[in-house]
Amino acid sequence: MCFVLFKNCSTDGNAEENAVFLRKKRELELKRLELENEKLEREIQSLINQEKRAKELHNIELRRLRLQMVMMGADLLQEPQREE
Repeated sequence: MCFVLFKNCSTDGNAEENAVFLRKKRELELKRLELENEKLEREIQSLINQEKRAKELHNIELRRLRLQMVMMGADLLQEPQREE
């Protein structure tokens, strides 16, 4: 009878230890997922910022090319007309 009581106590203790272990394991997995999520959010924000910067640079280049075309047109208007 004493052996059975000891075994039951041991089994209850193991079940409790297993429950604590599983809870800790879930908490660690949750923390890992939260950290991974934060990392992915930072990467997404970085990509969004890169895309914004690329669009800004593209618009700057378009403005530069338009200005260059206007200046070339102005130069053509200022050239003396050649008579043929």
